[in-house]
Amino acid sequence: MTMWENQTIDLGNILEKSKHVIDFKYKGELEVLKTEASCGCTSVVHIPEQNIIRVTYKAGRVPKHLRYKGSFVANKKIKVITPDDVHELVILVTIKMKYFFDR
Repeated sequence: MTMWENQTIDLGNILEKSKHVIDFKYKGELEVLKTEASCGCTSVVHIPEQNIIRVTYKAGRVPKHLRYKGSFVANKKIKVITPDDVHELVILVTIKMKYFFDR
């Protein structure tokens, strides 16, 4: 049985167009058949020697219709498919424009 250290990681406020590497750590054996990211802004790599699912997230720009607010909230989901289960990992972020970042 796989034990995840965290299945949800909140990055808090991040700048638009920034890049982040997030490690989801687990204990035990994990035979990964496939990984699926919810969108093209995330890439996933399994590093079995370190018991890590590494996710690289590239934040996009704040959408035009939300630019007046200066930010938007996003959650990115990653499915880790094993022979016995489908594990869902989640990254929570608030993407902000530089002008609004320290406000």
